[in-house]
Amino acid sequence: MTMKIRPYIFLGKDLFFAKKIKDPRINFLDFDLKVKEKRIDEKLGPSGIYIILFKEKLIYIGSWLGDYNKKRELSNPVHKQRWRKHLYTLLNRFKTISYNGNSHKFKKIEINELLKDKTRQIPISKNQNITLSLLLKNKDIFDKIKFSKFIENFYSNKKKLIKKKYKTLENKNNIIEDIIDPILKIRCSDENEEKLAKQIVFGGSYVTSVNRFKFVSEYWDEIKFRDEKNMFDDFLFCYFKFENFLGSIPDIYLKNRLIKDLDSKKKINEAFEEKFEKKLIYNFNPPANDDNHKSDKTFKINQNKSSINEIENYLNKIYNEEDFFKK
Repeated sequence: MTMKIRPYIFLGKDLFFAKKIKDPRINFLDFDLKVKEKRIDEKLGPSGIYIILFKEKLIYIGSWLGDYNKKRELSNPVHKQRWRKHLYTLLNRFKTISYNGNSHKFKKIEINELLKDKTRQIPISKNQNITLSLLLKNKDIFDKIKFSKFIENFYSNKKKLIKKKYKTLENKNNIIEDIIDPILKIRCSDENEEKLAKQIVFGGSYVTSVNRFKFVSEYWDEIKFRDEKNMFDDFLFCYFKFENFLGSIPDIYLKNRLIKDLDSKKKINEAFEEKFEKKLIYNFNPPANDDNHKSDKTFKINQNKSSINEIENYLNKIYNEEDFFKK
């Protein structure tokens, strides 16, 4: 079977639009991000490697294998599942951005101490975790004073992490005063700001990173004044879609020519990332990627759009060799 990679290039403003929100709690986190409903899902469907450019400079490299659905198919377009999330953190202008992940694990013993009735069952999620959302949703079962103090201490510790991670960075274009300082002033114990605290201080799906924050800070004097008309200007997305991808997958991971289960999908994804995404990150060192797989961890924005041809040539070479599942 002939293997082929087909490149698609899109401007950010052709895929997304921004909607102004009223009375934002933090001045510059004042927009919602929306996807334009265009008939391009087929072009941007699974699977492939993508790069993001800003002002003709390479800033990010990623991969999209696809979501695994009930029909054992890979589904969903990359711009809705990946690029949308990236823009939250590459622009830092949207209300649902978060500065801490939501992976905190509460201990049963510490939550049990907060219960009014110690025989009461502590609410847990489907995967047997105690989450902040469940605690806040069921706060009536806890002693009011103890619970309030517990949540206040929890958020205080999360703020300390934000301060440690971001306040120590260079304050380019006043981004620390504009963004980080107001976040640290959120009154987490105030019920009116509970949702905001849960969203920005801890939790949410759109979690930023130090390198993405550094990238934004480089252009913050311009980005912070963008509006509905120009929010996504200068962003270019290039998607290298792998045609006939299922045909390259070893039979051990397939059943009736479809990926046989979630474990197989995970192993395919690992091989896909290892051979393509991580190798490209190592060679090109895009600044907004995390440093884990870079050959040069110095933060710099210096790769231009000529990288597109180099990346395409590398991908075609490896893909046509059909050996990327070999150890």
